[in-house]
Amino acid sequence: MTIWPVGPNGRHFRTMGAAMTDKAYTLATEMQRMAADPMHSVFVSANAGSGKTRVLVARVSRLLLAGTLPDKILCLTYTKAAASEMQARLFEALGSWAILDAQDLTEALNELQGQEKARSEEDLGRARLLFARALETPGGLKVQTIHAFCEKLLRRFPLEAGLAPGTDAIDEADARALQEQVWTRIERTSVQNPRSEIAEAITLLSIHKGDEDMERLYRWAMGSVYKMQSWREAGGVAALAETLGVSVGLSVETAKAQAWEAAPKAEIHIAARDMQMGGKTDQTKADCIFAALTATTPAEAYQHYERMFFTQKGTPNASMVTGKAGMGIELFGSAKTGYQPEALRMIAAKDQVQCAHVLELTNAVYVIAQAMADQYAVLKLRRRVMDFDDQIHLARRLLLDSEAADWVRYKLDGGVDHVLVDEAQDTSGVQWDIVGALSDPFFQPSPDADPRRPRTLFAVGDEKQSIYSFQGAEPELFLEKIQALSEKQTDTPEVKMSMSFRSTEHVLALVDEIFYQQGGIKETFDAGTFAPASDQGGHSAYRDDPGLVEFWPAVKAPEKPEVEIAWEPVPVDTPSAQSPREQLAREIAVQIKSWLDTDEPVFDRDVGVRPMQARDIMILVTKRTDFFDAVIRNLKERGVPVAGADRLTLTESIAVQDLLSLAKFTLLPSDDLSLAEVLKSPLVGWDEDQLFEIASGRDGRLWQAVPEGDVRDMLVHLQGLAHRLAPYEFFARTLAYVPKSGGASLLQNIYTRLGVEAADAIEAFLARALAHQRHTAPSLIRFVRDIENDENKIKREMDTAQNEVRVMSVHAAKGLEAPVVILPDTTQIKTVGKDIIYPTGDGGYVMRVAQAEQPEVLSGIQDRQQAASAREAMRLLYVALTRAESRLLICGFESHGKVADGSWHQRIERALTGLEAQEFETVFGAGLRYGRRPEGVAGLAKIKDVQAQKFPDWARKLAPPARQKVRHVSPSHLLAPEEGVEQDVPVRSPLLVKTGETDRFTRGNHIHKLLQILPDLDVSERRASAQAYLQSRTALNADMVREINTDVFAVLENEKFADFFAKGSRAEVSVAGWTKAFPKHIRLSGQIDRLCVLGDTVWILDYKSNRPPPAHEKDVAPIYVRQMAAYRALVADIFPDKIVKTALLWTDGPHLMVLSDALLDSVDWDVVLPP
Repeated sequence: MTIWPVGPNGRHFRTMGAAMTDKAYTLATEMQRMAADPMHSVFVSANAGSGKTRVLVARVSRLLLAGTLPDKILCLTYTKAAASEMQARLFEALGSWAILDAQDLTEALNELQGQEKARSEEDLGRARLLFARALETPGGLKVQTIHAFCEKLLRRFPLEAGLAPGTDAIDEADARALQEQVWTRIERTSVQNPRSEIAEAITLLSIHKGDEDMERLYRWAMGSVYKMQSWREAGGVAALAETLGVSVGLSVETAKAQAWEAAPKAEIHIAARDMQMGGKTDQTKADCIFAALTATTPAEAYQHYERMFFTQKGTPNASMVTGKAGMGIELFGSAKTGYQPEALRMIAAKDQVQCAHVLELTNAVYVIAQAMADQYAVLKLRRRVMDFDDQIHLARRLLLDSEAADWVRYKLDGGVDHVLVDEAQDTSGVQWDIVGALSDPFFQPSPDADPRRPRTLFAVGDEKQSIYSFQGAEPELFLEKIQALSEKQTDTPEVKMSMSFRSTEHVLALVDEIFYQQGGIKETFDAGTFAPASDQGGHSAYRDDPGLVEFWPAVKAPEKPEVEIAWEPVPVDTPSAQSPREQLAREIAVQIKSWLDTDEPVFDRDVGVRPMQARDIMILVTKRTDFFDAVIRNLKERGVPVAGADRLTLTESIAVQDLLSLAKFTLLPSDDLSLAEVLKSPLVGWDEDQLFEIASGRDGRLWQAVPEGDVRDMLVHLQGLAHRLAPYEFFARTLAYVPKSGGASLLQNIYTRLGVEAADAIEAFLARALAHQRHTAPSLIRFVRDIENDENKIKREMDTAQNEVRVMSVHAAKGLEAPVVILPDTTQIKTVGKDIIYPTGDGGYVMRVAQAEQPEVLSGIQDRQQAASAREAMRLLYVALTRAESRLLICGFESHGKVADGSWHQRIERALTGLEAQEFETVFGAGLRYGRRPEGVAGLAKIKDVQAQKFPDWARKLAPPARQKVRHVSPSHLLAPEEGVEQDVPVRSPLLVKTGETDRFTRGNHIHKLLQILPDLDVSERRASAQAYLQSRTALNADMVREINTDVFAVLENEKFADFFAKGSRAEVSVAGWTKAFPKHIRLSGQIDRLCVLGDTVWILDYKSNRPPPAHEKDVAPIYVRQMAAYRALVADIFPDKIVKTALLWTDGPHLMVLSDALLDSVDWDVVLPP
């Protein structure tokens, strides 16, 4: 089988030449054929760029051709992006078969299966139908992440897995929110019970660890729930205590007391007297002894006594006493005699104290972590949710350890015949257990087995690219699985895909020099656990076009520090322009700018040599630090298109900060700071002078000082949106807002000021708003709070669709490639000294302490961690180097005046020297160059001839506003946004239980009802009817019945109101419709309490039972004024030839308040009514 590489336009290419021998190519195609053969289970070790995904697609295609049903194939990938890419490639291949003619399809199938034979029409017909069959399979082809598979498995068997039916999966953000709840609850409980075990544990850690360490500890514990369970099952801190050689309950105070109690006090007292006669050093130490002898507690005595034996760094003094110390020499030892018994005893005692200290801190971590893990598990169970760890661990338990495991595996056994695992080197032990549970039946004898269609397990990966140890990945585990498969299946083929179709010969030569010629491969794996099969290996290059590797010397710190200019307004965190980091970031930007401006040639696998473009360049760092930001900043300053950071924290985006400030202002107009931030933001665009002009010397709030005009109109409009819309709709409508006077939208204003890179943050922000209202009742207040408290980073897809330089971490670049790769972060090595917790290797953990407090026994644990970190750094180097297709630039900067021993920079320089690279001059001194630039101009001319088309004028104009949808509103909607919800509104929730509120509204409802029905009865019947009505309402007590009767008849029997209740008047008159006073999209519907026509006047009455009623119309609640103004507008259209008057009839009094036309005319419907 031959799997040809494909260019961006889909055209196959092959440029085999001197760089690649026929033998190497033949071996590569044979390895690919063996890997894709569906007749055998096989684990494939594949170098970077060797076509792993293409082999996976080929194997699935051959399985389908052999008659395997699509739903019998399970493909497990590491990421969603990988699953999507694999499915797309598979459908592309199957789809092409459906439209090829007989000859072309025959050739395609022969190439796929590695054989030349004629194909019958029946065979060709089956191949053409595979695309439709794959599409029509329920649920589609099973190409998914292992998390997605586990989620579906748990949904299918929830009770067997110990889950409640309907349990949903949650993402990292939702999981973090639950974890915050758990920690808040634990803190609250600890405050309430300061003597509890967990409260004392928190107190102990807080004494020894800063806020940052405590935060890291909490996050580690909450993200390691199942590790905490394993720690508990391993016996907690008991194993650590045994390792340290102390009892589980030993405290630091007890260890100190025991050490002092064992001291020969009489002898040291005599020695101290002799030492007083010696030199100054002996006298100082004698004072320590006397302080210990007079101390009030043994622990305090130990503290004084210890000081004479150890330096401030905690190491034993080279000489305990001088030669003039008398008996002190015999007891403690001098430089001449060496350490004597008491000194040796105290050195051992200090180590014992340090062991107790470590054990005490670790036990505190254990107590807190177990409580957090337990409460988190309970909370998830109550909420019916599961996080990513749950999906994996619960699925494993379901398949292996549950009571229903055999039954579940039996049910699944008929569902999957072939399991394929991509990126197998990143599969954790727990995930391998799941794969094993699914595939073990494949290797067991069965009378139903068909030797023509064996069930198979396939895995492909590259142990050298295992860089996710923090997620449980172990490269040695993948190597073990390869060996284990050969034991299960005696005829297992050994498949090693070594040929790279991605990188040039020069790039691969550098990789091989580092890893194979100079022995780096031996430092890449734990040889003690599993030795690599051979340290002889390497890569063969498919391409024969030229490649280039350039090496810059590390940037040195300036000899003279930069002189600060007094009173210069420079932010305190601004990096020095002469710092090595800033110098390197600046020169990288200059170099890239030069490449792009001078049409630096680069080889394109589709068109040949062409000018370098921004999308061709990828800059990789080991971690995102200030240098990472400096690279992006310098690229932007020089006008180089750059994609921005590959990880995004929403709250660090200026655009998101401005939108949050806007939301906070709309919710609380008295928030002057938020309003000031909005006014200076791109949303409004004021400068400091404009803001100062209205803010200084103002009376009252800043909002009151904002003048009339477009800005105030916009903010009033957005206030209305905030009170009516869910978060997503609010922010979407806000960004689309265009001022009434015309101009750009708010989103365009943001892009103009901040650049289009703000789009990533805004889109992620809107996605979070949409997710918020999908998962919970929409609330703008809660959404703003959640976003401000959320520190999760959002991953951005860094593809080449945009013509921009990509800057990202090496971890994020896994699976990506670029013609040009720059490695600028190469001079340091990662140390584990800052890790807060170390695994002990026996299922437990130990708390890191300062070097001076670390007992000797823990040095081995830290050394093992450092060695593991160094091995992963080598694998990370392999990933970084093999992202490059044609060109590599390696550079770096000195830290603390040096390049770290064993750093990438040192290794690459040594390798290039071994390859006899040529020296060349760089801005930082003599560098090394290996290889050459590509030559030729065919592609160059082709790219240059392409001219960007000019956008037509209509593309830059705003689309006309969409026709507004008709909105039906009631009187309860007539509330201005700035008035909040405290206004007295005509419609209240029946669920109100506030003291006094229920009685008030019950009373008002009954008064309205009686004033509706009694006027239509004969006067003589009214009181009896009212009494009967009220007595039938059992919830009313006698006092309330009496009050209601009094208020109702005070109105009905008042001669001033007789005309309003006379014959011909109407009660509860429904009105609905539109009037010219309203915007065209508004339809109002309401119910008038009383309507009557007296001569040429139409009267509208509304009953109000408020106590006490206002004395003047200026004190009437605005909502009542708007209600009556709306009724007046509607009724005026019904009676165009009459005068319309409105009045509020206050039943407490009673009192009739006629509302003036001036008051009603003051209502601004554009503000009050919804948009």
